[in-house]
Amino acid sequence: LAQAREGGCDSLVALGGGSAIDVAKAIGLLLTNGGTIADYQWRERPISSPLPPLIAIPTTAGTGSEVSHVTVILDVQRRTKKGIVSPRLFPVLAILDPALTVSLPPRLTAATAFDALGHAIEAFAGKGAQAWTDLLALGAMACIRRALPQAVQQGHDLQARGDLLLASLWAGIAMDQAGLGIVHALAGPLCSHYRLHHGLAIAILLPFGLEYNLEAIGSHLPQLAEALGCPRSAVVPELRRFLVSTGLPTSLSQAGVPEIDLELCAQEAASLPLGRNNPRPVTVAACRQLFQAAL
Repeated sequence: LAQAREGGCDSLVALGGGSAIDVAKAIGLLLTNGGTIADYQWRERPISSPLPPLIAIPTTAGTGSEVSHVTVILDVQRRTKKGIVSPRLFPVLAILDPALTVSLPPRLTAATAFDALGHAIEAFAGKGAQAWTDLLALGAMACIRRALPQAVQQGHDLQARGDLLLASLWAGIAMDQAGLGIVHALAGPLCSHYRLHHGLAIAILLPFGLEYNLEAIGSHLPQLAEALGCPRSAVVPELRRFLVSTGLPTSLSQAGVPEIDLELCAQEAASLPLGRNNPRPVTVAACRQLFQAAL
């Protein structure tokens, strides 16, 4: 922010993953609106002035920040991530170049792709789903299912890398407009308190969250199963099989988080507004149960 002010910048380019793009959004916000990030996070100061034009060039295929109207910044003192939401935060242009993602290691390739897969599944299953967001979410799921194994095994495959970038963008639009749910609510306190990579947290929690929501998404099950390439009765086992195939851990303990403060994390997860979009109620008891299962 200091460099942008000193240089008199009238536009911004964000090159990197979701964190880099979100930081660029926050810099643009403060350049033209003043104040501190805390003013907009906690005191709900309105964003009254347009931001400088922002060009977003993602180097990971996962967050969808290049097409979202949200910036999520960690409050270090409160050890909490909190988003700022405004149509003014949309980048004016997103550039997807698969060549910029070929050096991403297999583990991060898989973890960021599972973040996108989580966006797609939660947007599709959530209360805010619409016909057009369903198309994007289902397309993203099918694309990730096809492209991720190849991108993990052959990182220089530009077709697979490009497909993942497109899937991430589609899922990003879907979740930005249709909302998220319990999986992202659960990931919030885990990532804040235990420094767990966001995509990895989503990957581990996604099968448990989907299993919890199954009874509430019965009418959507055929489309979901088709996108995941499995029978209706096997969507959760297929998701777990897919996770194992990427080499990612399937539990929090395998990811280096052997124990957590169940009560604190459950209360924080249940209090997040993300839960209101979930097809089943996001209660403290449900969050506690899912955390316990994921350990």
